[in-house]
Amino acid sequence: MMLGNNNLAFVVATIIPAAVYSLLVWTATPDRAVRLKIAMLYLIMGMAVAWTVSFFHWIFPQWDDALSGNVTVAAFLLAFFQVAVLEESSKFMAFRLADSYRSRHWFEHPSATMFYAMSVGAGFAIIENLTYVQAAQQTATYMVQIGLATSGETMGRIWELVLIRSTTSMLLHMMCGLIVGYFIAIYKNKLDSGVTSSWGPFARRIWFSGVAIFMAAIFHGMYDFNLFSQADASTESVLGLIAIGFGVTYLMSKRMFNIPFREQDPPLR
Repeated sequence: MMLGNNNLAFVVATIIPAAVYSLLVWTATPDRAVRLKIAMLYLIMGMAVAWTVSFFHWIFPQWDDALSGNVTVAAFLLAFFQVAVLEESSKFMAFRLADSYRSRHWFEHPSATMFYAMSVGAGFAIIENLTYVQAAQQTATYMVQIGLATSGETMGRIWELVLIRSTTSMLLHMMCGLIVGYFIAIYKNKLDSGVTSSWGPFARRIWFSGVAIFMAAIFHGMYDFNLFSQADASTESVLGLIAIGFGVTYLMSKRMFNIPFREQDPPLR
């Protein structure tokens, strides 16, 4: 059959963690704060920017080359700058582009801002993870053809990759989205205090946009640095980092999700 041999199982396995985590976050948001149709727009934007980043790497194939002869330094630069800053900046621009496209003129609860930014991360991770699976399949096919492995062995390795990336990597990108959304929500809703509260709109936007990308890139870079510098031995540290991410994003969400709707604002549409 033309559709008999397919990769739908890999697609489903990649999407399930994103759906489960999104559901958990959504149930914590105030009633009717998040509109799922709008969230789909941000999800699609995340997918689109993942392809854009892949196209960027095709244009500049040496982007990920080692920038230092020292292995540790090279891994640090690759993780924090060549990967994390590029991807988090790209996802941030996708979020801002979706915001501009919507041309909103009504109040949006801070929890919705965080959820939509998280949706961009989920879309990005779905495409990125499936790209890794596709590459692994091509490698596995070649290994079977030259007799270095059996089809059963390579399939097991691919599923191991899917399960690891669909949990840790997916959660990483979604948590980075929550972090970005947190700082954007502070800017949009004027929730900051101290020096920045007296700044003009443009200065506040630049500041909180920079902080959002910086904090997400730090968390993203820590994850990648563990993978690049320790390989298989990094599993425990990566899981520990994901646990820390849960704690940090929980505290951020707790602050934003508990903010009441303001009576002077127009109702959500």
